[in-house]
Amino acid sequence: ILSACQSGKMASDVLNTGLMQELVAAGLPHVIGMRESILDRAGILFAKAFCAAVARKEVLPVAMQESRIAMTQPLEKAEPWRDASRNGLAELSLDQCCLPILMSHAPMQAVINWDFTPQLPESKAFFVDSLADNITLPPVFIGRRKALRELGQALSSGRMRQLLITGPGGQGKTALAGKLARKLEQQGYLVHAYSARPSESSWENFVFHLKSSLNNQLLEQVERRWGLCPNELQQVQLLLNALVQQRRLVLFFDNLESVQKPETGELTDATLKIWLQAAQKFPKVVILLTSRWAVPGFEPHPLVRPSYGDFLRYIQYLDLDLLIERKRELYQVLGGNFKGLQLFEAAQQLGIGQAAFLERVQTAQKDLQVYMAVAQVVDYLQPEERGL
Repeated sequence: ILSACQSGKMASDVLNTGLMQELVAAGLPHVIGMRESILDRAGILFAKAFCAAVARKEVLPVAMQESRIAMTQPLEKAEPWRDASRNGLAELSLDQCCLPILMSHAPMQAVINWDFTPQLPESKAFFVDSLADNITLPPVFIGRRKALRELGQALSSGRMRQLLITGPGGQGKTALAGKLARKLEQQGYLVHAYSARPSESSWENFVFHLKSSLNNQLLEQVERRWGLCPNELQQVQLLLNALVQQRRLVLFFDNLESVQKPETGELTDATLKIWLQAAQKFPKVVILLTSRWAVPGFEPHPLVRPSYGDFLRYIQYLDLDLLIERKRELYQVLGGNFKGLQLFEAAQQLGIGQAAFLERVQTAQKDLQVYMAVAQVVDYLQPEERGL
């Protein structure tokens, strides 16, 4: 069925043929096209009526006649359509019935062979890589073999259903949590990730990814009941309940320090608190969290500094082996921090030597200690004193 304008127009040159003739000559048993330009709404009405007639096992001439009748008065229904602003539309619509043309080798032959056992189509969900879309993971994972082994076994066996990885920035919290999520994904879990950093992801995008993972039947159920939920918590529970009917689920929430109060660790994102509250009620949901600070209600797993061997491997990965002379000292000053090595690489590009870099880092560490001490003292003051 070629509902496009002029798809059934015959070629003016007798030596050439039109699109329909080419298709029929190529072996298609039936071809329907439009002689001239057709209104969008008329083409839609034609296609709907034609498919409905074929589904009732009507032969082609009957299906064509019913479809032409449906096209004659496309303005009867009070619904918006794209051509509504065109002048003389009511008059134009009356001419639409003559536009469809049928070319067929056997017009009385059934379009569909109905001699089969009806079966429901297999419902498939779209593959959505939420982890790659919302979390920036390093291209190569280095080290953390013990943590990866022990935590991976605890999560896979079900002994651990929620894991909060804490530690300073640059220690590899996101990389380790992401690696654990990928291992669970290989075991059949569905993984969805959200970064609390405003520039990296949004709740709308997160919910979209989750819904996109549902098969058609479950998605229809969720969409039908979504607007009936009285609050966001029930919407989250509805969505999680549908997801765990398909597969076990991993929810990975990254960089929570972006939405925490530094003094208490309390979460300031109401939607995140709702997701965590709802997810904790589902045994088939694994919760992975990363933050620089502890989160109330979750036992923290502090991330120790990478080993010196892992630090050396990362130096080799960055091709800095020949540029670094005092590797052990650099490891001690940076605390094994991989991100610190990236800063060192950037400093080299700016012409800052290794000695000057180490001196700057040590000075910054001393300054930070002073700032932290001052901040702690200021916290003891009354609001008026603090303002002064």
